[in-house]
Amino acid sequence: RKDNQTMVYEQAPLPYKSLEPHYDDRTLDVHYNKHHKAYIDKVNAALKEVGMEDKDLEYVLGHLDEVPEAKRQFIANNGGGAWNHSFFWKCMAPEGERGEMSPELRAAIERDFGDFKTFMTGFADAAATQFGSGWAWLVIDPATKKLSIMKTLNQATPINEGKFKPLLTIDVWEHAYYLLHMSNRPGWIKTFGHNLVNWNFVNAEFAKFQ
Repeated sequence: RKDNQTMVYEQAPLPYKSLEPHYDDRTLDVHYNKHHKAYIDKVNAALKEVGMEDKDLEYVLGHLDEVPEAKRQFIANNGGGAWNHSFFWKCMAPEGERGEMSPELRAAIERDFGDFKTFMTGFADAAATQFGSGWAWLVIDPATKKLSIMKTLNQATPINEGKFKPLLTIDVWEHAYYLLHMSNRPGWIKTFGHNLVNWNFVNAEFAKFQ
């Protein structure tokens, strides 16, 4: 979120107080207040340094060639971390608030993946096989309306390429799940897929491109 007076990016409040028992409060606190905040602070300072603080962060990440080369990778890393986490928080919701997949989204998933189970298996596989740190995504190509699954390394984001728009993501950096799941990334992925996905949000993002 951009503050129009100071022209810096503020960390939006979390859309929930807790995701227990599926995402522990201690991890949520550290992940949001330490990791995410650090990305926000660093990208704000870097954008000011290169005179791009008036640019929308999504625009910057989609036009990294406009960023001075000396700060390009730093802004890609920290801007991606800021943007990815802001999106990630909205992809989860507490029990009773997650909703169900809309008929329109389900039809698109069945068209492009065959069925919902095949999609969920592919999404989980992408998350599990992302080497090292990174993210798995459900994305849409606004030009063709086609859905696809992709994964990105570290804090890279689908919007870097300019072609895709994210609909759903899971963070597979170890700091996202280590306190509860230790090194059990598959356990974290299963918990996310079955107990945390905010389908109301995913439905709304998908509807923007219909």
